[in-house]
Amino acid sequence: MGSCVRLMASHPAFAHQYGNSSEILFAAWSRLLGFDAFRGIVFEEINGTGVRVFGVGVLVFVTDEFVEEAKRAPQFWLGPVLAARVMSGNSPVLSNAEVRRVNSTSGLNVVPWPLGFRVEDVKRVEVSSLAIGSFIEQVRGYQLKEFLAQSPVEEETLAMMSAGCALATCGEEHTSVDPNVLKEIIEQPYVIYLRRESALLSHGSWAGSMFMYEHPKVGFASSQQKLLITALRGGTDEELAEELDVSLSAVKKAWQSIYAKAEASGIQSSNDHEWAERGKERKRTLLDYVRAHPEELRPVDMKLMPRRVEHSSGE
Repeated sequence: MGSCVRLMASHPAFAHQYGNSSEILFAAWSRLLGFDAFRGIVFEEINGTGVRVFGVGVLVFVTDEFVEEAKRAPQFWLGPVLAARVMSGNSPVLSNAEVRRVNSTSGLNVVPWPLGFRVEDVKRVEVSSLAIGSFIEQVRGYQLKEFLAQSPVEEETLAMMSAGCALATCGEEHTSVDPNVLKEIIEQPYVIYLRRESALLSHGSWAGSMFMYEHPKVGFASSQQKLLITALRGGTDEELAEELDVSLSAVKKAWQSIYAKAEASGIQSSNDHEWAERGKERKRTLLDYVRAHPEELRPVDMKLMPRRVEHSSGE
């Protein structure tokens, strides 16, 4: 955590936004660790001297009120305000219960915590692709309503606008901006945003893809989701038991409950015999399904989900 904050603080825009102190960012991130609404990833590469950390990505799910406030004048830098409000007890970051409820109903607002890569790396083509791909992977399976962001890098802002995002500055909305004046614009607080309705019109864009969503069919319990997420990383039941700090018998019992729930929901492989078999093939089939359907691993309240309507042929 400390090294990630130090990396953020090394960016020239950090002092412009946060002042001379990084302690509040470290304290805020530490307080949010373990929250469903706080997700992070560290970007590393192997070089001649070992492993080099060149970026950190953090995103949070926030309230509707915070999103609307951020788009109105007078605007503010998202990162410092998020950190200050988390520490003041007036956090706009959703609680675990709120994530579960909102993800099951109207949809979530996602905010990447601004500043993420070393200055010397941010313009590398592969870094941009990695950042976008990693962000989409983090939000896949969530029902998103709105995306809200800032970036101190002109190229990133232009890329977001070309993907359909609008820019709000001084309380005014722009769907396009002269690249020659963009640098001046982003030196002051502003936001880039994209709503679900607009995103879904951007066919084939990375922005549109992060809003693609299917309602879960199974509704695994949180403990079952935790086992499935851990299992996706590989390992035997013995290794899963050790990693989850539970007994081997508890893991085996959990698998039986997971299989029963999946079967009751009509989730099965195209090969019924394969699904019915005990052992590795049965587990592999289930893991293939949840890997392709990350919504099954996200927090939801199935009682709040829209009921699926079965259509008949009328015969």
